[in-house]
Amino acid sequence: MDSTTIAAMKDLILVLCDRLKSQDPSLEWKDLLPSDSRTTNSSISSLAFTPDHVLQKIHADIREQHNGFLPVTALPPELLAEIFQEVLLLDRRGGHKNTRTTLSLVCRQWRRLMIDSPALWTRWHLPDDGLDYFRRARGLSKSLGLELYYTQPSDHSDREIWGAIYEEMYRWQDVDITSSSSRLPQRPKWPKLGNTTTPKLRKLYLEAPYLSPPIKLFDPSDPCNLEELALGGTAVVWEGWNLQRLRDLSIVNIVLIARGPSEIQLLRILEQSPQLEHLSLIDVATNSESTGLSMPNEPVYLPHLLTLQLSNVDYNSDLIVRMMRFPQCKCVVLEGIDLDITDPNSASSLAHLIPVIGNIMKVGQVTVDVTKNELGVFASAKGGMKLTATFRIQGDPQFGLNWFIDATSAALDASPDVNMKFYSNFSYDGTMEVISSLGHLRGITRLDFKGTPKDDECNPLDCLDNLGDQIRHAFPRLDILGCRIDTISELESLRRVVLCRNGTSSSQEGIEISPLREVIVQRGSQRGLRGRYDAGFDEIRTLIPGGNLEIRSGRGRP
Repeated sequence: MDSTTIAAMKDLILVLCDRLKSQDPSLEWKDLLPSDSRTTNSSISSLAFTPDHVLQKIHADIREQHNGFLPVTALPPELLAEIFQEVLLLDRRGGHKNTRTTLSLVCRQWRRLMIDSPALWTRWHLPDDGLDYFRRARGLSKSLGLELYYTQPSDHSDREIWGAIYEEMYRWQDVDITSSSSRLPQRPKWPKLGNTTTPKLRKLYLEAPYLSPPIKLFDPSDPCNLEELALGGTAVVWEGWNLQRLRDLSIVNIVLIARGPSEIQLLRILEQSPQLEHLSLIDVATNSESTGLSMPNEPVYLPHLLTLQLSNVDYNSDLIVRMMRFPQCKCVVLEGIDLDITDPNSASSLAHLIPVIGNIMKVGQVTVDVTKNELGVFASAKGGMKLTATFRIQGDPQFGLNWFIDATSAALDASPDVNMKFYSNFSYDGTMEVISSLGHLRGITRLDFKGTPKDDECNPLDCLDNLGDQIRHAFPRLDILGCRIDTISELESLRRVVLCRNGTSSSQEGIEISPLREVIVQRGSQRGLRGRYDAGFDEIRTLIPGGNLEIRSGRGRP
């Protein structure tokens, strides 16, 4: 040790001794020094003749005594261990080797606490943490369940780690495996999961999009206690699942049909998971090849299901939805569902959804998007309730729309806020039928007619105008009207609708009728007639409380 370092250490020891004496004036210098370093001269100047190794020990002892006065040392070891656990949780997917080392080097007390706390060594990030750390953590974690994050490189250079992981599988608890290779390490092979081999396993996330051939995850004769399962692009054997405790199932990015499950296999998996609460099937190509399994005789009943997301599940999603029952579901996301309304079986698949959809629509803000090819229903409410449903309508779109309105009329009537958006137009008779079906519903607060009439289609404004005095009492809570105007006659129809609607203050059967508070117009080109249009719009603006008339160009969207 050079003279500069010795001088600096002496100065540090003097400062520490002064702090200790200030906290406890009864201390003598000899009390601050170890017994083997005390001299007959108790003066601090005796440090000048102390050997280097004794000086280092004095420094460590005094620092330990000084640390004993710090407030953090008064924390119970159990609480301090919980704090350490929270620090390690800040970055769940990042390696914690450096964090643990830093905590261990603060002081002897913290080092002892780290070593004596097995729970702080149960989160492994491999192979990033390295073999040396892995071997140490295996011993320090004792027999506790493991939270394992394993990322396999493509060169299989980590077979030793995988072999050790396999030996610890009886301790697997939360496992996250990501592989960029076409196969997992073959020595040993992937184990079959069950209560015997993995009794502590609760969560499994497996992302191995290039894995081939499919792996057999479960032992059908040994039920697995798994509660959460997520498969990302991974080819597995879709039969022999026995997951009675499964609560959360997510299958995503199975883009090759040959790797995906059949609709029957999916239904059989759901049938074996009666405790399921959350189900997500996203971008799953279902396999139509025969598997030897038969379709369930009855729909699969999932009484605990709260969240359902089916997005782009190939062409069999209609069958999957039709064969499921989930009466308590509060969050429904159904995207790209094919429905042939003219098929009674397909219609029934939508029919059993109506109570679930209606429960959300009744208490939430609702938007219904209507085109000739697709029907979209969106709603949100407090308590995490959410609805997103897009149905591709096969057959007569007018029939499909009328069927949906009739089926959901009670929910539309009870909803606090419904916005009906029509991106397509229908025939005059069809439009009048739709308006008549919707007119008595109190939940509708906004109507948007966005489409440009073509061929035999009509502008819905003409239908509203032809209601005559009935428009005074139709749509009792309608506040906002959006429309498209391309001709003077359509502008005149809008003027008459606003005049008739806002010219009444009466009510019908005790129901107060809301005046239109805002009108949004999407205007066509109308070359050479701008003066007449402007005059008409000015008159309409005077009929609206507050003059809330918004005019947008032909390319705008109301």
